Amino acid sequence: MEFKILHFLASHPGESWSRQQIIEKIWGWKSNCTSEERVVEVHIGQIRKKMAKVDATVPNFIQTVRDYGYRFDPNMRSEDRAVETASIHTKPGWCAG
Repeated sequence: MEFKILHFLASHPGESWSRQQIIEKIWGWKSNCTSEERVVEVHIGQIRKKMAKVDATVPNFIQTVRDYGYRFDPNMRSEDRAVETASIHTKPGWCAG
């Protein structure tokens, strides 16, 4: 699953994707549930750990877009660690279960 997420984000460099959109594109189902979105966060964390394990000097190409989701930036430099706020904010929904 991690490879699918990385491949998807890298195939759309510079584009910001909400956690809900990533779920729709990777898993193929709609999400309005915060716990489902947490799965994306966990996978992104694992991708970052694995990339750092290979080479700790490699910048984090997957940027967090605050209150929105993620973006792959191939031009990211290691000193550019700023987190950007998305222009479109979606608040996660609540799901029972």
